[in-house]
Amino acid sequence: MAMQQTQEDQPYYITAACERQTEFVAGQPEKCKELIRVVKAWCEGVQWRNTGSKPGEYLLSLLVIAAYQIIHSDPQTDVTDKDVFTEFAELVNDESLEIFWNEYYFTDNYPRELFQEPFTLPIVQDPAIPPHNVAVTELKDWGQFRKEVVKWLEKMPGGGGE
Repeated sequence: MAMQQTQEDQPYYITAACERQTEFVAGQPEKCKELIRVVKAWCEGVQWRNTGSKPGEYLLSLLVIAAYQIIHSDPQTDVTDKDVFTEFAELVNDESLEIFWNEYYFTDNYPRELFQEPFTLPIVQDPAIPPHNVAVTELKDWGQFRKEVVKWLEKMPGGGGE
């Protein structure tokens, strides 16, 4: 059972859930997937200090999806890409970040206190694997990531920081 997995077993569960992870990202609106590609391209252009400072592609995808869903949850008629990227930057820079989905399971059915490995902040819970905190496994050092996102946002037309 996924809730009983050890840290050593986690890669096997992640591999087994890969199809659901792929389905989750593929099931997003085309515009969201386009913005994910933009963020991944930006990420490839950054000179990261080391591999621990570079966010993984799945983490980037989940952060963009969360930002997209937040921005589109309010029925605005004029949502821009910049709005989504600004929300993305706000999520990245939120040190108490907690993102959860109920796509393949209900988070209430998987209380964190039962997980073998306790979650630490920030939290981006994998939509396919309840005890997998993507924010920890796909990025070791959030410091440079946070700074680079702010710099990127400030270079966009209209500046950043709003």
